Amino acid sequence: MTIQLNKYFRILVIGQENQFVADIIERDLDFNTRVVPEDQVDEAVRNSADCGAIVVSRASAEAAVKAREERGLRMPIFLLSRRRKRRSWPPT
Repeated sequence: MTIQLNKYFRILVIGQENQFVADIIERDLDFNTRVVPEDQVDEAVRNSADCGAIVVSRASAEAAVKAREERGLRMPIFLLSRRRKRRSWPPT
């Protein structure tokens, strides 16, 4: 039996500036997405029964993790980050 996750779960994308990520997820991965403003993270996680994963920028990561844990969920959180010329740690 095969379960098509993209039919039953939605990806929650935090921050209007990450709309381009939601567009890529919908176009290339065939998942439905929901984009919510950063100040609505708690409400979005609490009220999204079909949330299968969260995509978040560094600025909203802590709030997303806290909201997920308060609800008792363990869906993955994907962190968006930009590549920088300088690293704060040596490459491994």
